[in-house]
Amino acid sequence: MEFRFKFSEVSVSFLSALLMVGLYLGFADFQILKRLEGAFLDLRFQVRGIVEPSNPIAIVQIDEKSIQELGRWPWSRQIFATIVNHLHNNDAKLIVLDLLFSETQGSLNLSPIEKLRQSFESDNTIAAREGIQKLDEVMRTVKSFDDQLNPDNLLSIAINNAGNVLLPYSFGFLENNNEFNKTDSSSLEKFKESSFKTVRYIDGQKPNFGLIAKDVLPPISVLTNSALTMGHVNVALDADGVNRYSYPVIRYRDEYYPSLSLQVARKFLGYGPEEMRVEFNEGIQLGKIWIPTDDSMRLITNFHGPNKTFPIYSVVDVLAGRIPKSAFAGKIILLGASAVGVVDSFVTPFSAVLTGTERLATVIDNILNQESVLRRNFMWMVEITIALIGSVLLGLASARLSPYYLSLFALSLGLIYAASNALAFSYGNVWLNLMLPLMTWITAYSCIMIFRFFTQERDARKLRDAFGKYLSPELVDLLCENPSLLKLGGEKRKLTVLFMDVRDFSTIAENMPPERLVPLINEFLTVMSNIVVETGGLLDKYAGDSVMAVYGAP
Repeated sequence: MEFRFKFSEVSVSFLSALLMVGLYLGFADFQILKRLEGAFLDLRFQVRGIVEPSNPIAIVQIDEKSIQELGRWPWSRQIFATIVNHLHNNDAKLIVLDLLFSETQGSLNLSPIEKLRQSFESDNTIAAREGIQKLDEVMRTVKSFDDQLNPDNLLSIAINNAGNVLLPYSFGFLENNNEFNKTDSSSLEKFKESSFKTVRYIDGQKPNFGLIAKDVLPPISVLTNSALTMGHVNVALDADGVNRYSYPVIRYRDEYYPSLSLQVARKFLGYGPEEMRVEFNEGIQLGKIWIPTDDSMRLITNFHGPNKTFPIYSVVDVLAGRIPKSAFAGKIILLGASAVGVVDSFVTPFSAVLTGTERLATVIDNILNQESVLRRNFMWMVEITIALIGSVLLGLASARLSPYYLSLFALSLGLIYAASNALAFSYGNVWLNLMLPLMTWITAYSCIMIFRFFTQERDARKLRDAFGKYLSPELVDLLCENPSLLKLGGEKRKLTVLFMDVRDFSTIAENMPPERLVPLINEFLTVMSNIVVETGGLLDKYAGDSVMAVYGAP
C-alpha cells in the first residue's frame, strides 16, 4: 500500500515550528540572539519594577564630597583605619572593604641616612665611628616610629581589633600578567585558606566553569593576616556590556574559591567554612540555605533597582558623626567608591551606572534571600515543548477560523505567554526564554497564512470554473470564501423559481430554417441567462427554448 503525505494547516504549522526550533538552537550562541534575549530579560526587570532590599545592608561611600574634604585620592590607609574603627565602635556586624589593597603604601624613606652611614664607614676616625653610632640610634628611633605610624600597619591593627572585616582579592585570566607576579608568598598562604573545603560532583559530571583563573592578586600580607576572611570580586560582562551574572565559584589551580558576596553571607549567617559545599553543575549548599546556579556555576543577579536602592552614607558624614549609630548597628557595612575616577561601575537593567559596591550588596542580598534568578539547561525542553504545542494549536485553530479570527488567536497566544513569562519572573524569579516560542509562533502563523493563500486560490479557481457560467459573480465570490455552502444533504428553504420560454416557439421553429433558428435561440438564451445572473439568480437548466432559474439559493 502506497503512503502519501497530505499537507494540512496542522502539519504545516508543526513542521515550520520544528524547523524554527532547530534553527534557533543551532544559532543560539550568535551574539544577536544573546543580545535580544538579554534585552528581553532587562525588560522583565523594568516591568517588574523596583524591589526594596530586605536584609540589613548599608553602604559607606567614597564620593566626591569626601575627597574634597579629606584630600585627593588615593588616601592614606590611616583614613581607612579610622573608618574601620568608627564602624566597629558603632557595632557593625560585618565590615566589607570593597577595595583591593594589593600594594604597600610605603614606609618612611631611610635611604639618605643609610647613604650618610656608608660615607662614615669609609672613614676609620673616632669621629666617624661616633657618627655611625648616632646614625644607628636615629635609624632605630625612626623605624620604631615607622612601625607605629606606618599606614598599612595602622589599617592592619584596626582590622585586627574589629575582628569582623572581610577583604577582596582578584583573579587574573591571562597568562604571564606582570601585575599579578608581585604577590608575596605570605599573602598566598592566607589566600589559600579561603578555598572551599568540600566539593561534590553530581553523577560524576565534569564541572563546567565560565571562568578559570590563571593567577591571583590578594591584599598585602599585613592585611590578609588580620582579616576575618577573603573572597574574589571578579565580574564578567555579557556581549552587550550588561552585568547579569555573578560567579560564586572560580577554579584556580585545581582548587575552588568563593566570591566575596558568598563569604559575607556565610559569616553573616554564622556558618563555618566546612558548612559551605559546592555541588557542581547544581549549586551551593550554605548551611541550611540552597543556592541554585546555572550549569556554568553562575548566579543570575536579581537586581533590585537603580543606584541608591540600598542605604548609602558618605564617608565624610560617617567620620563627622552625622550618621546615627542605628544606621550601622547589627548590619553588613560595605565600604566602596562612587567618585569619578575611583568607582568601578556596571550597566544593569535599571541603570547605566551602578557602582560595584552596590552590585556586591545586591548579590549578598540575593544569596541571603535565596532569590537569584533561576535559569537551568533543562528549561530548554520546557520552552521547546511550549513552542511546539502553541504551533499545533495555531494549526488546529486555522482549520476552524477565518484569517481575521486566526490572527486574533495568534496575537492572544503570544500575549498570554508573554504575560505568563513576566509573572513567572516577577513572582518565581524564573527566567524562561521569551524569544523561542514567540519566533516559532510567528513563523508557524506566517506559514499557515501562505499555505491557506495558495490552497484557497487553487480551490477558488476550481469553483469559478465550475459555477462561473451559472451563478452571478457575487455568488461565485461567496462560494469561494465559504466552500462549506456546497455541503451535501439538502436544506429546506423558501425559494423563487422562474420559468420562461418563447411564445409559439413550435410555429416559429416549423417556419424557420435551422441555420437561422439556432443563432436566434442562442441569442435569446444568452440574453436571458445574463439577466438571471445579474439579478442574483441560479440558472438551473435549459429545455429547448425554455429557461429555469432559482432565486434565494444556494
